[in-house]
Amino acid sequence: MDTYQKMLDEAIMKILKEEAEAGKELDKEKLNKRIIDLTKEAPSSISKHVYESLKADMARMYSEEEDIANEFKSRLHQRWYEGFLILQGIIKVCEEISIDLLDKHYEKEHVDEKSKLILSVLFKLHSKSIQAGKEVLVLLKSGYSDGAMARWRSLHELNVIFKTLSYKFKDIEFTHDLVSRFLDYSEIERIKEIYTYKKATNVLNLNPISQEEEKEYKAKKESILKKYGKEFEKPNNWARPLFSNINNKPLYFSDFEKLVGIDRLTPYYKQANYQIHASPKGIFQSLSMVSTVNQQSFYLFGGSNYGLSLPGQLTGISLSQITTSLVLLEPNLDSLVIATTLQKTVDECISTLNEIQEQLTREENENF
Repeated sequence: MDTYQKMLDEAIMKILKEEAEAGKELDKEKLNKRIIDLTKEAPSSISKHVYESLKADMARMYSEEEDIANEFKSRLHQRWYEGFLILQGIIKVCEEISIDLLDKHYEKEHVDEKSKLILSVLFKLHSKSIQAGKEVLVLLKSGYSDGAMARWRSLHELNVIFKTLSYKFKDIEFTHDLVSRFLDYSEIERIKEIYTYKKATNVLNLNPISQEEEKEYKAKKESILKKYGKEFEKPNNWARPLFSNINNKPLYFSDFEKLVGIDRLTPYYKQANYQIHASPKGIFQSLSMVSTVNQQSFYLFGGSNYGLSLPGQLTGISLSQITTSLVLLEPNLDSLVIATTLQKTVDECISTLNEIQEQLTREENENF
């Protein structure tokens, strides 16, 4: 990494040598100016040359990286094929269920406006969960277990929020009020974003927010707080009606997990947080590395065929849970069959991915 620094040092030494050979009295002021000018010009002139060389070589590098990645993915796919097959099946089935129910929902006539609002939000959450599941699968197929775990984290949040909003689904009045609070809180978040945007306007050369727009957003915030009270702008307070027993305490996401009965996944959710943030534990604890590797001294720059089971299993579980919640909003024999079938498929997904991971571990231990 010191190639260009050495070139600069040589250029400076050349100047000094030329001055010495000229036999003239050394003009320190002029000499210093030449060296300073050379030092200032060097980054720009050298980087232009480096950039042109890099640009000319980009096509070759791209093709080379594609070949390497495709070869790696091919090996990984052979190893994890059975697990990917089942997980892909879960994602597809959940997607088709959602589309089918969505079509039926819009075919219904005389659906009251409150139910329309509730279902539109729940379907939006479910469609986002399908998208998150597909993102997880793409990352797994490329060997990025930590990235897949991070995306599962979002899927888990969608699942928890879906279950929270539909917790008292049969009570339309209560659920409509809860969903309305959820949507109104999104406006509070938007206003917070505007203040952040304003601070960055000059730094990032963004289009400024007009005074009229700002006034409109402030009025909207005041209207919402007047409706629900000043405490409403605190995180998660949109869900306060579900937690009347802890009125004076802050609400946390873990409270939602406990409420809807999936707090057994909380340890995995916390583990996923380490891969989201630049925490000390996150950088020294990767799912992609086998236990025999010293993670403090090993540096991984790409994908790995190890550690894909956990995010894959969790994705199957969460997609099954949110889809089961969706079909059981209006329970009948069909929805019960779907829920039971999904559970059986998830059980097979868990065991298949686990077997592949265990085989990899055994092979690694034999080679160690």
